[in-house]
Amino acid sequence: MDQAEGFDRKDCNLPEFKLETWNGFIFINFNADASALAPQLEPLTEALAPFNMESLKTTTFKTLPCNWNWKASMENFTEAYHHIGIHPESVQPFMPADGVDYEDSNNAYSLFWMPTKDKQPMESALPDIPGLPDEYYYSKGVANVYPFLHLLIGSGIILWLDFDIQSVDQHDLVWHVLLPESTLELPDFEQRYAPWKERMNAVVSEDIYACTKASIGQRSRFYAPGRLSHMEKSVHQMHNWLLDVMSQD
Repeated sequence: MDQAEGFDRKDCNLPEFKLETWNGFIFINFNADASALAPQLEPLTEALAPFNMESLKTTTFKTLPCNWNWKASMENFTEAYHHIGIHPESVQPFMPADGVDYEDSNNAYSLFWMPTKDKQPMESALPDIPGLPDEYYYSKGVANVYPFLHLLIGSGIILWLDFDIQSVDQHDLVWHVLLPESTLELPDFEQRYAPWKERMNAVVSEDIYACTKASIGQRSRFYAPGRLSHMEKSVHQMHNWLLDVMSQD
């Protein structure tokens, strides 16, 4: 190109996109004019700071293909109201839906806490993350950073759900777990990790059943959305986020 007239290599670049890191996660935004993410997540950052997530290690749990729109999956994982009907034996007896605390947000994220029925620490074969506030040992947190990050936060293990979108009606749900390196290095880690995987596989199977049935109903010509419950506050936050981004110029 040194013989091309009027060519300036400063004008020849690959596209640049906005990139931020938050708690060890990398976020990319294709909108060059978008507001920075970190200031929008400050209350969430403060709430999750004791977990020191950027120091945790990742291992893959499972991947499942889903033949419906990704928003149906995110709605399911955005509230605990469905514990009553979808997890009546696996989750509801231990973390009842009517005891969940949904926090206010600016709609860029949602956060709620699911305390145990008797507010006693939950049994686990895996060691707890040290230094957590006392209430974090008897309560699981659910955090969503819209559109595609979901976290199920326990005192010893964090489940991280990622969305691999293929089309409007096809996506893969990719689950990972975040653990302290010291936990992964335990000589009996796999033996202690196995019961957690067995329980979580059962819960995930119930969620997938719910999403499958809900997606069939949403495709019906008779489908009409109903009122949200007070136990679906975080779904309301998600819908407001969608309205905000869809109405931007």
